[in-house]
Amino acid sequence: MLYMRCSVLILLSLFCVFATHAEMIAYRDRPVGSLSNDNPASYYMNAAFDTVQNPDYFSQKGIYKRHAVVWKRISKPHDNIKKGGGYDKLFLDEFIGPRAVPNYTLHLIGAGYDFRRMSEWYEAHEVNHPYFWGTVTILAAEGGNEALESSNERDISAHDHIADLYFFDTAAKVLFANDRVAKFMVDELQLTVWNFRPMYFPKDRHIHNAGTNYICRPKSLSTEKTSPFIHMGMMPMVGVSRRLPEQFRLSIGMGPSYRNPLTSEGMLGGGFFVENHDDLMASIYFNGTEHYRMRVNLFPGIFGEYSKYTNLFIGLERNNAMAIGMDFNLPLGLMAKI
Repeated sequence: MLYMRCSVLILLSLFCVFATHAEMIAYRDRPVGSLSNDNPASYYMNAAFDTVQNPDYFSQKGIYKRHAVVWKRISKPHDNIKKGGGYDKLFLDEFIGPRAVPNYTLHLIGAGYDFRRMSEWYEAHEVNHPYFWGTVTILAAEGGNEALESSNERDISAHDHIADLYFFDTAAKVLFANDRVAKFMVDELQLTVWNFRPMYFPKDRHIHNAGTNYICRPKSLSTEKTSPFIHMGMMPMVGVSRRLPEQFRLSIGMGPSYRNPLTSEGMLGGGFFVENHDDLMASIYFNGTEHYRMRVNLFPGIFGEYSKYTNLFIGLERNNAMAIGMDFNLPLGLMAKI
């Protein structure tokens, strides 16, 4: 039985090993901006710790030990589906109910794009079997994300892990391994990712300012200078993007900032985003996640050549404390509070 439960992931990995792709679609080397440190380690820190944006419902304490909890839940899917309320409840909650929305936007579209991008990162760096290592990287991050979510034992059952890992995350890899699907998502929907920059706070020994945000600006609905703006993540938003002189672009969005993503409890939030040559250089979120009234990230290169390797994070919390962090194009930076 254990062999059968693992066979899907093994076959998928073998499929990816022998996959051949003629062109790079999702990854490109970016010397500046939010993806200037785009690599497997940075991706892992953002994806695995994405749900730290909801500290009232998910805890980082014992995250690595909680991998065993996730494994126990997914190693006996039939038994745990029955224990969690049965297949009807699994389908209603994870496939068609309100809490299923992140499964489609983050686990299917987002994880698929990340899989393609990380696999192409390995290919660009001349690593043998890049799509195998892309699969390994994504599985590691997905495991960390599920482990963190399992800390909420009241609201998160085995249904969540089984739907994510066996269906949505697996389907994402199969879809984005296809060149036509990947090209449509990147070229026609202009799908990209705007990662945060994770910061370690020594006082509480936790990771802050981590997260992955996926952006779509459908080409068919765009004009030469203006595009609809769709921001998918723990803070979904819709708005507009406008191209400015000198290859700058400004995007503005509004949407719910979820305190509890499972029940859609939250408040109205918004964001401003500045790009230069399609690289995100600065982001400002208002009424955002992780208890921030305002979250500012100034990415490498925003102040010219002298800031090419420096990222600055500033967060104003709802209790009026201020968080300040910095990294030097590394997967993890340091922060303090004043």
